Amino acid sequence: MSKVALKRKVARGAVIGAVLVVSAAMAFSALAAATVTIDSAAKLVAKGSGVTVTGTVTCSYATLGQLLHNFSDQDTLTVSVSEKTGQGVAHGSTTLAGPPCDGSSHPWSTSVPADNPARPFRAGNGAATAFYTACALSNGVCVETQQGSASATVKIS
Repeated sequence: MSKVALKRKVARGAVIGAVLVVSAAMAFSALAAATVTIDSAAKLVAKGSGVTVTGTVTCSYATLGQLLHNFSDQDTLTVSVSEKTGQGVAHGSTTLAGPPCDGSSHPWSTSVPADNPARPFRAGNGAATAFYTACALSNGVCVETQQGSASATVKIS
């Protein structure tokens, strides 16, 4: 085989290998995304000092994280709520330990405190966001991360 033919064969192999790696990465990404939902109803807490928000998280790891999540997993869920109240905006956010990234759908519920007690939440429509991060740990190092988020209008009552 000539050097030119050999170079062409190697180049074709490299292109095929790159396509396979990219295809595999895309397949894992498609399988691995976390899904977050926010329920449309939210409940006032203690005269507007906070709002209880609920929803679900579904997550599964695609690669090594699937094997490790039973041993060490660090999951967080950050929830924020904003609501126009008169001349201003009531806002609050909180971060809590998230449900496990194990392939199952998990309900969550949290009370989001108002950042400013002088501007409490009121009955009406608000905007809620939720951001979930899961990290499969191995010897204290995150070897795989999954994330998901949601935004929704919530009816605060």
